Amino acid sequence: MKNIEKKIKDYLIKLYPFNKLYFFIKILKKSKKKYYYADNGEDVIIQSLFNHKKNGFYIDVGCYHPIRASLTHLLHKKGWKGVNIDISEDTINLFKIARPNDKNINIGISNKEGEDFYYQSSHINQANSFKAYENVKKVKIQISTLDKIIKELGIKKIDFLNIDVEYRDFKALQGINLEDVRPTLIAIEDNDAYDITEVVDSDIYKYLTNKEYFLYSKTNCTNFYLDKKFKNNLNDILNTRNNNSL
Repeated sequence: MKNIEKKIKDYLIKLYPFNKLYFFIKILKKSKKKYYYADNGEDVIIQSLFNHKKNGFYIDVGCYHPIRASLTHLLHKKGWKGVNIDISEDTINLFKIARPNDKNINIGISNKEGEDFYYQSSHINQANSFKAYENVKKVKIQISTLDKIIKELGIKKIDFLNIDVEYRDFKALQGINLEDVRPTLIAIEDNDAYDITEVVDSDIYKYLTNKEYFLYSKTNCTNFYLDKKFKNNLNDILNTRNNNSL
């Protein structure tokens, strides 16, 4: 019975214009007002740094959903714009409806261009990944680098970069030249580094600290790296009584 339901869903999700109704329902189901939307409250950390900034720019790699578990939804609500990137075509269709003024791109991100396969648990799912899983659909996807996308879109400034690409996070990070366009804050998953001692021994930590970032905060497997030039001003930035933001 479940297989029949899945086949019907797979058919309807590709059937225009009925698929648009499906995407609207997916958005509305998660649109109830909340203090935070990210799984572990990561967006609260982000908000504390950009509290008074109303016109920032983000790049969200592995964006998944415009509201549910989103690290950029609260920023978008404040008036920020940006680029949303995901391997799932259906995820990007959601973003085209929810964030029509953003650039929404269906592509994989790594440290080099090419073509690859990802493993699709379902059409819109946080578990869609380049990591091989059994009994899931294998989908071909084009691969690009952040550098190429930044250059094609003419991006000059990034306030917040989020990288969540399920075990390819470091490769995605290596695909951006941090000397050319330097994000103020980077959130990046390090799936096998939960203990802080494992974090500081990780390739991501060593790479970013070498690029003059410092480990600002951590939630679960998401680590936040802030440009070191802001380190001495954090008391002012985090003080809610003034209007300072990153």
